Amino acid sequence: MQHAERLLLEDEISGFFSLLKTKWSVLGMRQRIASVRDHLFIYDRLDDADLTVQTQQVAQRARTHIHQKHFQEQAIAVTTSWMRRRLGMAAYDVQLSGALHLLSGRLVQLAPGEGKTLTIGLAAGVMGWTGNPCHIFTANEYLAWRDARDLQPFYNALGLRAGAIA
Repeated sequence: MQHAERLLLEDEISGFFSLLKTKWSVLGMRQRIASVRDHLFIYDRLDDADLTVQTQQVAQRARTHIHQKHFQEQAIAVTTSWMRRRLGMAAYDVQLSGALHLLSGRLVQLAPGEGKTLTIGLAAGVMGWTGNPCHIFTANEYLAWRDARDLQPFYNALGLRAGAIA
């Protein structure tokens, strides 16, 4: 086999494994979203008092379990239930995926109208439980004030508070 043919073959193999890794990643995220939805099914059936107890239990584990996938899924489900109760906002899969990616330390890009406020709110709620400051940056002063104000009932339900600096 000539050098050029070997390089071409190596590129094809590399591309195949890259595609396979992407498919596994997508499949893994689908499974994680299904896990969030399973937890959410349970949390949505609790009254506010029982959900508050569950929230406090999850929040207490945040510092030590934040990097565990199962914990992230459970925590996002709790925050999603409160988001629906306090703000009437239901999370779509793209928002759950974005929040899970943020909790995993990844950057997330969402198109206009895909729900950046909800996505960031869910992840910020979970990160707030870790006891570390959680800062959300935007170039839009109006959005900073609006989101801090509008998400406050949600953050209050999580035992957190929000503010804006412009």
